[in-house]
Formats: sequence, structure tokens, C-alpha cells
Amino acid sequence: MTGTGGTVLITADDAGFRELYRAWFPAVYDIRMTVDGRDALDRLTRDVDAVVLDREMPRMRGEAVAAAVDDREIDSAVLMVSSIENDAEFDDSLIDQYLRKPVGREAFLAAMDDALATTRDSRSASADRRSNRDGVAVARPRQ
Repeated sequence: MTGTGGTVLITADDAGFRELYRAWFPAVYDIRMTVDGRDALDRLTRDVDAVVLDREMPRMRGEAVAAAVDDREIDSAVLMVSSIENDAEFDDSLIDQYLRKPVGREAFLAAMDDALATTRDSRSASADRRSNRDGVAVARPRQ
């Protein structure tokens, strides 16, 4: 993992998985943890760089959270970790990475790196488009 830092929202109903994923991140990350999908949406702000979701959770499934991130136009990387196989019914266009449990630390962090890189590239491209459109270089504020 590059260890460049950022804010990560970890959402899983299993406390053991939440703590495991938190422990895997380098100390430069600001980690926020939530217990279910509704709690995640309550804590989801524009400064969140990445969201880690379990697919099966009480009160709101991971797919619904991913769709809400998209609907709110929050430019966060979305990583889903699940024991359920990624099937044809799942709209994987809403997420950046899908990992099957059990997942190891190295695979998890590599997937997170890829997802964050894609999101950072997207944010940079959006800032460039705004700059080119206006004819003035404008720094994109953190969302």
C-alpha cells in the first residue's frame, strides 16, 4: 500500500472484520467504522476517500450503500468484501473492487491501492476539465 493517507469508511456488521481491516491500514489513514449500511450513509461525507463495504448487512445491504454513494455523486473509491460470489444480479459498475472472503492482507491492500488510484485519477481529471472549461486553473476543493 502506498501509504499516502486519506479517510476510509469501513462498514461491516461483524466487529472482527471491522477491526481486522482497520489494523491492515497504515497509521497515515483516518479510519472511520460503522456497523451497517444506514450508519455508513449517516457518516458518509465528501472527505471520505474510500468506502469498504460488506455485501450482506442488516438494515441496508452493501449494494444499496454503493448505489447511494453514486447517487450522492461522492467521488469515493468503493471496495466490497463478501463471502458471496459476485453474480450477474450485482451491478458492479457501482464499485471499484470486489473481493471474496476470506481475503488476505496483501490482496486487500493491493485492491485498495488500485481503487484509490482510480478515484484520485478521476478527481484529477475532473479538476482538469473544470480548469480547461473556465480557462483558469482552479483547485478542486475536498468534497
